[in-house]
Amino acid sequence: MPGKPHRIALMAIACLQGGYMVIDGIHVLTSHSYISGRVGPWAQLVRKTGFSEYDMGPVFVVLGSLWLIGGFLNLAKVRAGAVMLLLAALISLSYLIFGTVLSLAALVILWRQGISKGPRKAMEKR
Repeated sequence: MPGKPHRIALMAIACLQGGYMVIDGIHVLTSHSYISGRVGPWAQLVRKTGFSEYDMGPVFVVLGSLWLIGGFLNLAKVRAGAVMLLLAALISLSYLIFGTVLSLAALVILWRQGISKGPRKAMEKR
């Protein structure tokens, strides 16, 4: 059971990050404002692409869902969950400060969990 603390920590990060993103995304879709009332530095990147930061509600819902689904699948030891968490963490790095810190923590835990060793271990069992 050595991987269980890693999986639980990743689930906690997924619930914090993903849960907040889903709620904030739904809030943007329904009220056209963010929960905190302001946006982070990522909004400058969005504006440079020609979009409004308030158009990002659906993106937040999808990315938050990716975190949550990945967390549950990883907890259930489904390899796709770790891959989903990796993808969500890499995308969320630009979500300063909160998202960056949680994403970095998730990436370190995934590395320690051994996401890169998965295919080799599967091949060795054959």
